[in-house]
Amino acid sequence: MICPNCNNETSFHDERCEHCNTDLSITRRLVSWSNIYYNEGLTKARARDLSGAIESLKRSLKFYKYNTEARNLLGLIYYEMGECTDALCEWVISTNYKTGRNKAVQYVKEVQSDATNLDRISRNIKKYNTSLGYAQTGDYDLAVIQLKKLHSENPKYIQAGLLLALLYIRGGRKEGRVKAYKILRGILEIDKSNTQALTYIKELNDVRDKARARSRARQEETNKVDTKPKNTNTVIEDESVRVIVPYEEEKPMVLPVLQVLGGVLFGILIMAFVVQPAINKYKSQNSNGQFVEYSENKAAVDSETNSLREENADLSKKVEELEAEVADLQGGNPTDIANYKKMYENLIEAKQLFEEGSYRSSAKKLKKVDVKQLDSKKASKFYESFKDDAFLKASESYTLEGTDAYNGVNDYAAGHDYEVAMNLLNKALMFNEENTDAMYYLGRCYQLTGDTEKATEYFNTIVNEYPEARLYSDAASRLREMGYQI
Repeated sequence: MICPNCNNETSFHDERCEHCNTDLSITRRLVSWSNIYYNEGLTKARARDLSGAIESLKRSLKFYKYNTEARNLLGLIYYEMGECTDALCEWVISTNYKTGRNKAVQYVKEVQSDATNLDRISRNIKKYNTSLGYAQTGDYDLAVIQLKKLHSENPKYIQAGLLLALLYIRGGRKEGRVKAYKILRGILEIDKSNTQALTYIKELNDVRDKARARSRARQEETNKVDTKPKNTNTVIEDESVRVIVPYEEEKPMVLPVLQVLGGVLFGILIMAFVVQPAINKYKSQNSNGQFVEYSENKAAVDSETNSLREENADLSKKVEELEAEVADLQGGNPTDIANYKKMYENLIEAKQLFEEGSYRSSAKKLKKVDVKQLDSKKASKFYESFKDDAFLKASESYTLEGTDAYNGVNDYAAGHDYEVAMNLLNKALMFNEENTDAMYYLGRCYQLTGDTEKATEYFNTIVNEYPEARLYSDAASRLREMGYQI
């Protein structure tokens, strides 16, 4: 940690700077927030959410500009997206802040040591700027030609790919729209949440639907079992090249036959006088042991059965007495015992599922329990002991799966499934009404599917009621994006 007053390096755990005695409490808090956003950016980068990672890392550096790990990662993400100049800028700044044990030093050396690579980077930037100039002046064909060369040389250059896809879409030709869709799919493989790419690809719904239909057709074709009979034709030798060996009658061999017969007889004698008596003895001992064990087990089972019968008779008698008492107390209308029994079974099963880690199933069972009907303080206390944890963990589980469907990762790697995401996130809010992460991503789903009214409702809830929420600034940004003043 760097002291803000004297710029000397100090320990994070120091309350004051050992060089100038400056209070470091605020700096420590800023460093902690910077590390939180760095970890968030690292998680997003691993999930290929590069745009989101850049946003988190920039926030990290706003809190603490000397966070070289965050700056180095930001440079790597820029380099991955083809923005080599921005990457070098971040790495050079990082090396100025920290020279020893800084990976940025190695990154800069590797880039600068390759003159060919530097020349290629310079040419790519010039080509992109030239293409952008052509597009701005209306020379779209020249811009497409330049960008096609640039995209083929460096397919990871996202800005060039976005501009090329936009020009293809603007052209309106069918083959151009197909090419734009392929380019945008490639960009989303690099950066899964690139806002521009998602916006452009939304304009290509017809191409996307056809591509998915072709993909399903190919999958069905490969899954079909080949019912055609296999070719079982045998290879016939060519008579013109077959070697004909003259026939020679074989002479009978008597000695090998006698040797085989002798070996068989010897084996039979060994089995009869050595092996078989040992087998018979083992079987006899095993049978005696099994009989003794069976007798003991049967006696134990009979004893336990008699005990259970007696206990069952006592319980049945007690149940009859209790039912009679209830009937007397309620004027001959006994309580719905089956309903109570089912409710308590749900409560016990919910606890078992919670202990096993099945938080969703546990929460669903708890939803079926009416706590007002629990006439025992012990039962109510048992219900309250894990209800909050079960609901929170179930909400978190639904949120994680919902964000996976929203981002199109893990089990939803085939593509963004906003309908499934909305269903899962609504379930998350059902178990925890204050789950702001679920609110935010639910708002994003509605925004991306065109229901801005619903999206505004969720974003406003976060901004107005949860100012300390993790995604507060993101929700406010989305509202401004839709034209609302915050």
